Formats: sequence, structure tokens, C-alpha cells
Amino acid sequence: MGGKPPIQSDLFPVHVPADDVIDQVVAALPMLPPVIRYYDDFDDVQHSIRDPAGQVVFELAITGRTIRVDFTWFVANHALLLKHVFLFLLGEDLSVSTAANYLIAAPHLALADIIEIVRAGPIGIATVLARLRVREMPLSAYILVKALLRLLCRHRLRGWADTYDTYIATTLPLPARDAYAGVRSGDVFLSADEEAAIVRYLDEMVVALESTTVPSYEVICDAGMLLCAYQFAMRPIQIAMLSMRNVRIWQDAPDG
Repeated sequence: MGGKPPIQSDLFPVHVPADDVIDQVVAALPMLPPVIRYYDDFDDVQHSIRDPAGQVVFELAITGRTIRVDFTWFVANHALLLKHVFLFLLGEDLSVSTAANYLIAAPHLALADIIEIVRAGPIGIATVLARLRVREMPLSAYILVKALLRLLCRHRLRGWADTYDTYIATTLPLPARDAYAGVRSGDVFLSADEEAAIVRYLDEMVVALESTTVPSYEVICDAGMLLCAYQFAMRPIQIAMLSMRNVRIWQDAPDG
């Protein structure tokens, strides 16, 4: 008999040839905007990526450096899908550095991997991720996979919907890792001799500053950064972002 075929449940995505599944998803997504804007809090400036759909490389200003996200690894719609993931992550209030870090891990996932992930749907994704975990890729590559799934949820594609957000976050595990291995082994701590060398250097710098031969500006800056790292446990990027309005300068009262 004629007529339309029965409508398939969203839980079981329509089967399409592997070569077409990425094209199908990209076609269902809205067009990328003509400009993607992002904020870099290091230089307190809003930056723009113009014509993101046509760019083969995103050159991103991040913490005083230019970070390149290269899409030449990927065929056209594969690259376009990854750009959609990048835009989605920015829309989720992730920093541009975090979003870029996930995209930089994309070459660990071949086109066949992306096709398998997209085709799996909610029913088959656990099996696909189990196979990917065996490969011991960087953690950022697995987080990128989850970001892709959340993008599909947002646009209700391939059987996904926002109701699966909790399932993706809690039921689909990331590879196990020991975040505190360096703490337990002691590798992240200075030895007594290293601490003594730092304190001795800073004491010598104080004496030098009071002498007639003042150290160079660059040497004083290096000592200041060492002091911030040692005394206040600041990371390099935190030191670089420190502004003068957040610095208190005081002098010891003279004895007597």
C-alpha cells in the first residue's frame, strides 16, 4: 500500500549511510553567525572571529598569546560540526581557553569516530565510548565527545534531547584519572633545599635593592614573580593578570 512510512521514535535515530550522517546533522544545525565574539580576561578585550564558517584556522587571543585551532585536518562538514561545538561551548560560558583546549584535541578523533558517535544515539553511545576509552586519548578529547553529544541534545538531533544532559554528565564516565597523584607522591612540593635557595635569593635581592648597585628592572621583575609564586602560591597566569589596583605596598616602620 502507498502512503507515508511510519514515523520512527526519536529514541532510535533514522539510519542513514555513514557518509551522510555528518552532512545530515550539519544541515539541521543553524548557520554559524557571521562573527563569533569572545572575551579574553587577560587583556580585558573582546575579540572577534569573522566569517567562522569560511576560516580554516581560528587564531585566538588567549592569555597574551595567539592560539591556533587548525581545521585543515578535517573535511568540510566535519570541520563545520567542530566549529558548532566551539560556539556551543562559548555559549555555555566556558572560557575561550577551555573551549580551544577541547577543540585542539579533535585530531585524536578520526572522521570514522565522529560518525560512530553521531550515529550511536542514546541507546548505543555507551558502547561507543567504552571503545574510545580503551585508546587512552587525552582527557580533553573525551570531554569534546561529551560536548558534541550536548550539542545534539540542544538541537534535538539523532534521538538526543535536553533530558539526556544528566545521563551524559553522570552515566557516561570519563576515563579514570588520579587528580592528586602528584600530591600523594610529593612531586608537586619543593624540597627543603629548594625552599632555602628561594628564601636566600629573595633575602639577597632585598639587600641588593638597598645597595648602591641596584639590580636591573628585569631582574627585579623576576624576583617579584618568584615572590608571588612562592609566598602566595600564584600560578604564572595569575601573576601575569595581576593589576596594580590589587597590589598593596607598605614599608616597615623604623625601629624605635
